[in-house]
Amino acid sequence: MKKMEEISIRIGDLMAGDEISEELSLYENWLNEQLTRIRNFKQSKKPLIYNRQIFDAICLNSVLITSYDFNVIKSTGFFSYIFALSKATPFNYSFLDFIEESHKAEFLSFFNMNQTSEFMFLYETRIQLSELLGFRVIFKVMPLAHKRQFLMSIKNIQAQGENNSNPLWGFEDDECLRRNGISLLLFGREYELIDRVGAENRLFTQNDSSLKNLFNACIPEYAKRIYPFVNRALKGMFNSGEIRIEENVFDIHAFPVRDTNGFTYATVILTKNSTN
Repeated sequence: MKKMEEISIRIGDLMAGDEISEELSLYENWLNEQLTRIRNFKQSKKPLIYNRQIFDAICLNSVLITSYDFNVIKSTGFFSYIFALSKATPFNYSFLDFIEESHKAEFLSFFNMNQTSEFMFLYETRIQLSELLGFRVIFKVMPLAHKRQFLMSIKNIQAQGENNSNPLWGFEDDECLRRNGISLLLFGREYELIDRVGAENRLFTQNDSSLKNLFNACIPEYAKRIYPFVNRALKGMFNSGEIRIEENVFDIHAFPVRDTNGFTYATVILTKNSTN
């Protein structure tokens, strides 16, 4: 602790000067390296499926586009996850199926009144799924009147009931992820693979992939194809798309993981094997 105080005083002295000295730049680089080491160490000691920051990254970057009758046109992140768990097939599910029955009439009435709105609005409701707890969700909604569609994203989400302290409701079930063809991969700033859970073990060079990076932990074809998604997310940009490996088609969603200061220090990749 005394050493840290001495460093703090020295940095203060350097910042009191009129110029940016080489010594100050060295301190900056050193501190950045230490912060990265600390974040990666903490992340590796807290499994991916129990990490609240991962859950927030996935939820708060999720997008849902529905028609006016709430049939799903496009989904990413958390929405893709709940649809996968429901075992619904693409273009054959309605978001209304996930609204709690006691809130459905109010939900329909409110959205019907706002179909032609030109403004984004907030709306709070409850969603549910048999394999998950219920959720209280505040949506940001943008009516796309010219397309007769609603675009929804999540502003806030909380589990209902006494288990709401669980940091990753639903995502904590590794077997559930495997059963539904979903994988979660966590990469650090240097493309190191910090943690992974879910279905696609065959895409990795060996089961024990700790302390490896994207390029030597994954089979070459997979590493090459997901690299652009990881790279963009590490620059702070949510992005998604589709890749093909052999006979398999994967939906890819890449989410920046940020600290309390908004700094992107990792990315979580959600993959869904949509072949079957």
